[in-house]
Amino acid sequence: MAFTVDDVRLEKLSDAAIKNHIWVIAGAPLKEGEKLTIGEVIISPEGSISTYSKMTLHPGEEQFFSAGIKPKMLEIGHHRIALGICADTNHPSHIQSYVQNGATIYLASSLISESGYLADTEALSVYAKEHNILVAMANHNHPTGKWVPVGQSAIWTKKGLLAAASKTKPSLVIAQQINGIWVSKIIEL
Repeated sequence: MAFTVDDVRLEKLSDAAIKNHIWVIAGAPLKEGEKLTIGEVIISPEGSISTYSKMTLHPGEEQFFSAGIKPKMLEIGHHRIALGICADTNHPSHIQSYVQNGATIYLASSLISESGYLADTEALSVYAKEHNILVAMANHNHPTGKWVPVGQSAIWTKKGLLAAASKTKPSLVIAQQINGIWVSKIIEL
């Protein structure tokens, strides 16, 4: 079930990115040579495909997956967007290395349960304040496997929480910079 960048299952996502002139980042297990990683498939508005693999594994994940070895930063407009997956965000050095290389946005995809949400989101809020960057976190909001994530995808700036989705409703959390100020809205689907 793992994906590679030339996987035909990505065609619909690639077509959607091209048609709508958007970037698509989708979580997926990735096959890199003989290694399996927890990753993201990144599709540009032109349809080019690249990947990012989680660099910090949770205990037990190493039984099935290898850790990624390369950070990934996207250049979109005048922003440099740094990518992180779940446990990557628990290590301040992960975001620090990106900030040292000019990141202006830190985008994390996560699977956080109720018990970990407060601590994990407090860390993300601190990163936004300390590094003066926008931090956005997309979190699952429905059970998957044995996990019951809490949803509440959110965005922070140096001033604090900008927006947070509900626990259970499928939502888009959108941030836009207008005249140098970040504004946000929630669209429930």
